[in-house]
Amino acid sequence: TEINPSMSPAARADFRVFCRSLGLDITAIFTAYVGHGLETDSENPEKVRFTKTVVDLAADLGCPVVASHFGIIPNDPRADAWRAMRDACRQIGRYAQAKGITYCIETGPEPASVLKRFLEDTAVPGIGVNFDPANLAMVVRDDPARGVYLLKDYIRHTHAKDGI
Repeated sequence: TEINPSMSPAARADFRVFCRSLGLDITAIFTAYVGHGLETDSENPEKVRFTKTVVDLAADLGCPVVASHFGIIPNDPRADAWRAMRDACRQIGRYAQAKGITYCIETGPEPASVLKRFLEDTAVPGIGVNFDPANLAMVVRDDPARGVYLLKDYIRHTHAKDGI
């Protein structure tokens, strides 16, 4: 079965029962964006709408997390991309929270300190972190242990891979 937001309610229910019959819990659904993530205001209305459909899918499947590579957060909070990403995340986070879901930004394209500043600025409970230590180490040469310390209040999901 292909899992996607266009699944019918019956297909969603069947898939959830199937997973339960195997003793499987779906812990996260990952969504991706074409282009520049949520960095561009003009593209965000459609991307936010799409993300809400993924949140709905997660809720129907009993999955608590929707995770995403949502773009590269600039170092400067005054940058247009920062504002565009923050505004989109606020919309998604509020929607996700109302559905009992957390929208998790994956670590890696920026240092953990920048992501923490962004999360503090966004200030929506429906937003969290999908912690990927290998991304921090490989992509931005950030210390994953320090990343856990900095992001501890936001980490809601994690996955790991060999980053060597």
